[in-house]
Amino acid sequence: MPVIVSEEPAHLLPMQWGLVPSWSKEPKNISINARIEGILSKPSFRQPIRFGRCLIPACGFYEWKKEVRGKVPHHIRRKDGGLFAFAGLYDTWKAADGIDLRSFAILTTASTSFMAQIHNRMPVILTAEQETAWLTTEASKTERLLSSLPIALRFPLRDVSRFDKGELAQKRFAGTSVSGCRTGCIRD
Repeated sequence: MPVIVSEEPAHLLPMQWGLVPSWSKEPKNISINARIEGILSKPSFRQPIRFGRCLIPACGFYEWKKEVRGKVPHHIRRKDGGLFAFAGLYDTWKAADGIDLRSFAILTTASTSFMAQIHNRMPVILTAEQETAWLTTEASKTERLLSSLPIALRFPLRDVSRFDKGELAQKRFAGTSVSGCRTGCIRD
């Protein structure tokens, strides 16, 4: 998936979703999400939160709501259809053969009132001003940066889901990515 890092903010770099810590012996214990609460104390995220912050551009995301009939996908995006960025962390794991695996996790937080109807967690979505701060804040100011991230969004979200699991699978296999904007968003 495409990711933006501070070293190359004008470029999208391909990375694997599911952070593999640089110190891991094998690339098997991955984290696709990182809870913002307590992130400074988690071994997998201690270094990346200070030196490996990234942006994950998106036009929407999916959250699954547990219902009596099973889990139901909800496609969430901005009401105006615009792009946004998730706050992320990345790290580089080096294989024994010298190949680098760059991977990332998306930060999550408690849901807003809108999202709480679907799930109790949601990705940390940054405003344009926060995107710059997320990439450029010095490691020594990480705690202050984390406390400045508001839960309330400055742009409204909406649920644009109008299909069941069968339709979701058809769209996925038709080449449309449901995990971001790799090949485009599902439009309503």
